[in-house]
Amino acid sequence: MARILIVDDNEATAKLHSIFVETYGHDAQVAYDGYEAIDMIASEPPDIVLLDMMMPGINGLETLELIRSMPQGRDLPVIMVTARADEDLEQRVASSGGNGFLRKPFGMQALADALTVPAYA
Repeated sequence: MARILIVDDNEATAKLHSIFVETYGHDAQVAYDGYEAIDMIASEPPDIVLLDMMMPGINGLETLELIRSMPQGRDLPVIMVTARADEDLEQRVASSGGNGFLRKPFGMQALADALTVPAYA
């Protein structure tokens, strides 16, 4: 069972993603912004982070940069989650150190596939 940190400013979305994660037997933790996520990673790093792109304060890419600058976050798998349709966004996420990419809305199977990539297992 993996500990998965879900970072999303939308409470309903965070709850839905938590249900998905727990359905597959993982432990879900939630942060509602990038700063809260950084604090949680610093104190008790999760196994995987599901990181929303569009959040107030610092967005997902800025949060990803902060995660990668931390000793606890250098090798932490981070899957970016977004509803944005930018054609180059997936490449920008990979260039910033993201390990995966999911476009909202996604189903349980897409999430399960993202969480079972050999690099995360």
